[in-house]
Amino acid sequence: MHIIQEDIGLPTFTVNPVTKGDATHAIFVIGPLPPGYGMTLGNSMRRVLLSSLPGAAVTSMRVAGIHHEYSTIKGVRESMLDVGLNMKLLQLRKYSKTPEVITLDVRGPMAVTAKDLKTSSDIEVLNTDLALMTLEKGASVESRLPVCPGTQ
Repeated sequence: MHIIQEDIGLPTFTVNPVTKGDATHAIFVIGPLPPGYGMTLGNSMRRVLLSSLPGAAVTSMRVAGIHHEYSTIKGVRESMLDVGLNMKLLQLRKYSKTPEVITLDVRGPMAVTAKDLKTSSDIEVLNTDLALMTLEKGASVESRLPVCPGTQ
């Protein structure tokens, strides 16, 4: 037994499920711990858990007629930077390990959401109500979005 454990006792480990909403959350409680050990254990557990979560994400974005991220698209209310940040919020499920390209081809006036993305049967958009951009009358956007699998 470590000399500090003689003073504070052996740590205990408990898991408390969160009952509000969905049943996918829990609180892990480990204690008592010597000073500084909580931060060390928390960081290592976070890294292990995040590295083992499978996922897929949009890795880049190519929009017809746009040369850099600070451009604007004629007839689109949001800037390209805002559209790019909205694309980062996409939640995707990919069933194979090969990279694929999803497309967005829309004409205004309309509020573009994630359900307007054209995907193959291999990719599922989980948050279809995510607002991507707002098009005014006469505006059009053609975009290619590579999706790659990986860990979060």
